[in-house]
Amino acid sequence: MPLEMMMVPASSIKNRASTDKTSAPYQKMAWEAYNKSINGLINKHCQGLSTRKFNLWVVRYLYSNYSFSIGLFALAVITAQSASPTFTNVYAALVAVINVKFLQIGELITKRLIIYFRKAFARNNKIICLSSVSDCITGRSYKLPDNLKQLLRSLAMTKPDRPLIAQVMLYSQGFRTAETLTSKIVPFFKLCDEQLSNQSHHDFGLRALKSILVSAGNIKRDRIQQLKQELAAQGQTLEETDLSKQLHEQEDEACAVY
Repeated sequence: MPLEMMMVPASSIKNRASTDKTSAPYQKMAWEAYNKSINGLINKHCQGLSTRKFNLWVVRYLYSNYSFSIGLFALAVITAQSASPTFTNVYAALVAVINVKFLQIGELITKRLIIYFRKAFARNNKIICLSSVSDCITGRSYKLPDNLKQLLRSLAMTKPDRPLIAQVMLYSQGFRTAETLTSKIVPFFKLCDEQLSNQSHHDFGLRALKSILVSAGNIKRDRIQQLKQELAAQGQTLEETDLSKQLHEQEDEACAVY
């Protein structure tokens, strides 16, 4: 009796589908094998890749199904680079070589890298965030092509939100009226920067603003400690509620000055 007649119908159908190139199971198996081959090429060659093997690697890559391999190649490069940051310069060189003739590959990798960074930032994944923005590994730096640098400019913060930063800093230093104080401190720094003369010792930027807010918090804590010591020397005790009330009254007076 033939072997096909001895098989159950489901096994016979699966066997025929695995050999039929137009069937979905065969195409799925071919897609998985092709994906594994690209990942294998990147993981195998990039870690020990030399200049002589660059041309051979690119030709072998382009000899495959180019239209379907763009997405797989971009995903494989990003995954391999995040897993092995030490070879970042090799992956960047590989992408730069292919990007010379095929700009859409570099653009796709950059767009996916931005998406990876945003997702990792939302999930507080520090490892992916660090590997995504790292441009210097063990003292070796590399530069991206100009067409890829333009896609990364959307991540740069051109103008910091000073009121929000100052408000958060004041809240962290224990100021109850942070919103009111922010509406007075930030415009004051802005006016100083615009109206005062430009001198080397004049600094009214964000760094100076943060330093002053931190100093204000230190002065507040020193004032609390000083009040406690004075009352302790007089043999009195200070309730936290009374101290908080006194400090809040001083904050209200400071807010009414400007």
